[in-house]
Amino acid sequence: MNAEKRSLVEQVKSLTARSDEEAKSLLEVTQWDIEAAVATHFQQLEDEEQVEEVERRNSVEEKKRPPR
Repeated sequence: MNAEKRSLVEQVKSLTARSDEEAKSLLEVTQWDIEAAVATHFQQLEDEEQVEEVERRNSVEEKKRPPR
């Protein structure tokens, strides 16, 4: 990896608290566009939070149902 890409990985890591590999992966899928990589990181976090909320709601609803 060249110095420019290494610098981008370090920047993504500092902005997202991701590991080297995760930061590099984000940059690779966004064709080394740091803004897109960081936006992707935050979109993934939002998506994960939404999934967790749905799972939490489903769990609460299952507890409310009478046994069969």
